[in-house]
Amino acid sequence: MIRAFDWPYHMTEPRPKPKLKLKFKGQSVMDSEAQLKTEIDRIEAQIGLLRKATLEAEINALQARLDRIHEVITDNCEYSDDLVWYARKSPHTLQAYPRAAEQCSRIEMMYPEEVCKIKDPISGDFQHGWNSAHLAFYRLVTGLIEADDTVEDMNGYASDEEEQMTVEDMIRDICDEYPQLDT
Repeated sequence: MIRAFDWPYHMTEPRPKPKLKLKFKGQSVMDSEAQLKTEIDRIEAQIGLLRKATLEAEINALQARLDRIHEVITDNCEYSDDLVWYARKSPHTLQAYPRAAEQCSRIEMMYPEEVCKIKDPISGDFQHGWNSAHLAFYRLVTGLIEADDTVEDMNGYASDEEEQMTVEDMIRDICDEYPQLDT
């Protein structure tokens, strides 16, 4: 009788590789290493597709959240812009420019409580500062959210590569301009 550990010493030919037989519930699944490799490659490809689909779904969900944030910030930016603009108008400006007076009337109708706070001699300066801070922050965040699109639009008009702007340049400019409070 030949024992397993005696094999190399008693045989002149190399030991043959056993056929790989994988069984699942008593049925043969793979008969060769090539079939096993093919099956592994197929499974890895499916895993890759699942990962890609999962990442795409996560990216789409994040983009939807970012779009919603942008929408909310844009609405608040318009609100703050109106109130900051209103607080900066003097009676002389309203007399000299009838359209400015119409705009002030519109703002007084849209935001009556906020206008009262702005006109208050005690808290008016604080309220104007509060609205100005919000406007500056909203513009900063909106600029950062829109940086990719803005650069793409600007580079579409640039005549040569030296005029091309990168997103990093745009973000640096936005941060340098903070607080941007022009109304």
